Amino acid sequence: MTWLKRCNGYVFASSENDPTLPSIKAFRKDNYKYSFGKVKKALRWVWKNHRNEYDYVLKADDDAYLVMENLRAFLLNENPNDHSYFGFTVYNPPGDKANGYIQGGSGYVFSRKTFNTLVEKGLNNKKYCTPRNKVLDDMEVGRCLMKMGIKPTFLGDDRNRFVFNPEQVSSVLAKEKKTMDFYTAYSLFQPMRGMDSFADFPIAFHRIDLHLMYFLEYLFYNAEVIGKKSRLFRMENTDENDINKKIEKRMNLIKVFAKYNYKKL
Repeated sequence: MTWLKRCNGYVFASSENDPTLPSIKAFRKDNYKYSFGKVKKALRWVWKNHRNEYDYVLKADDDAYLVMENLRAFLLNENPNDHSYFGFTVYNPPGDKANGYIQGGSGYVFSRKTFNTLVEKGLNNKKYCTPRNKVLDDMEVGRCLMKMGIKPTFLGDDRNRFVFNPEQVSSVLAKEKKTMDFYTAYSLFQPMRGMDSFADFPIAFHRIDLHLMYFLEYLFYNAEVIGKKSRLFRMENTDENDINKKIEKRMNLIKVFAKYNYKKL
């Protein structure tokens, strides 16, 4: 297991029940075209069993990799009792802001209030959410929330660089035509040149295969560069000897840093 072990709780939405994972039978088939049917049941299961245990709910694809520490840092300045729905915003039809939604591959994050509203009000009323299962989950969740007045929020950093990355990093760096066409057609936000496309403190990556999943785990949590230190902690006063005060100061530093590093658009 890689990034998932850093979540406070998790469940796999599958076509089988397996308490050892754990997974639930969210739909009879594991097929992308039925993703809304699967996600719908999974969200209801989480609501039924854990709705007041968590401040935020994250849905991510099985080929996503998330840096949970960075996500938590951003959420320090948010309120779970407000409506919020974060990630990488796309528009379909292209450019139509009335049909904006968070691309589901790299994940979308609901506040507790939005999550409860979606399940209690949206999923139970065809006025808001379709009763059909054969629909793409990210698109339908976005439409459903939009009908209830909850808009998606694009999350970038203070230089408008990508924090949630819906396409392969290597494809963006190489500026492959298919990848660039995706951003041109469906997003108001375009990659910058080369490494400048990606934030210093990224949160999510998509289209990560098994081998790359473990490679990212190694790079983020095991590899080091001699002499390199995070710019976040270069701002830290290391003279404090009291461990509790040091932890408190570090948490306050992270909160202030995240407030200015992450940018909602």
